[in-house]
Amino acid sequence: MNHIPVWIKQPGTTEPLETPAAYIVAQNGLFTRVKNDWVDAVVPVKSFPALEPETARAQLLLPQIPEMVFVKAVLFFHHIYYLRRTEAAVLLHFNKKDGWNLTIPKQQASYSHVRYDMTERIPGYRCVGTMHSHGNMSAFHSGIDTHDEASFDGVHITIGSLGGFPYFGMDPEVVIRGARFKLGTAHIAGYSGITTEQAATKMPPWFSPWLYRKDRNFLLHTEVVGDWKVPDDWVAKVEAPQRGYSSDAPNTASKPKDDTLTPPGYAPLPWQPEDICTPRKKGEGNEAG
Repeated sequence: MNHIPVWIKQPGTTEPLETPAAYIVAQNGLFTRVKNDWVDAVVPVKSFPALEPETARAQLLLPQIPEMVFVKAVLFFHHIYYLRRTEAAVLLHFNKKDGWNLTIPKQQASYSHVRYDMTERIPGYRCVGTMHSHGNMSAFHSGIDTHDEASFDGVHITIGSLGGFPYFGMDPEVVIRGARFKLGTAHIAGYSGITTEQAATKMPPWFSPWLYRKDRNFLLHTEVVGDWKVPDDWVAKVEAPQRGYSSDAPNTASKPKDDTLTPPGYAPLPWQPEDICTPRKKGEGNEAG
């Protein structure tokens, strides 16, 4: 078999002109050089018909996210949603000895955006992902989410449909070098699936059966945390955006007529409509929406 050399086009290097045929790995893709008695060309390579195809894949090698971590994160999201009707975000951390943990970064949140600081770390842990909420909107990764997550290899989970709490929506993914892969919900503990009938009766009033997806609608196991309450210092990390930013948050929100949004063991929380429409702070960090 004839071996065609592969040349890596690194900064400052020069292509070997004497090579009549070669593959060139460049910043913008894979190319092949063709040189004979009548032409000298470099053309992009789209496929190798003589080779077997490959499929992009990703398998998460970390253990399951434990129910205590996941349930606390979703309770935090619901707490912020009930209190302020905004999104929120958490950072996920892991080490081999102690497993999973989470932190609440400083963040500025509105009805449809959350901008958060990515620098917070736990000593001895590695930051391996994020979770953020969509309030009462469905759980999906928006264009802003995919843009920001493209440069952050890790687990990224969106939580939504919090108006039907303790029922909620979830869309978990793994991002590697900008490529996105669905993360099986078996990698996450602290919830159970719901049926189409439950979705129709327990989700928000605007929720239509045709919106139901069994892989995105779940019941949170709030009992696993006992009497635990969302700490005040977690809530304090979520600030209203600075004035001067044009937020698309509604300015006509009102407190629910009943306490159906209050999780088991929670007292009703004060309603603060003045926090909703304040503009988002500009600065470093990720932004989800």
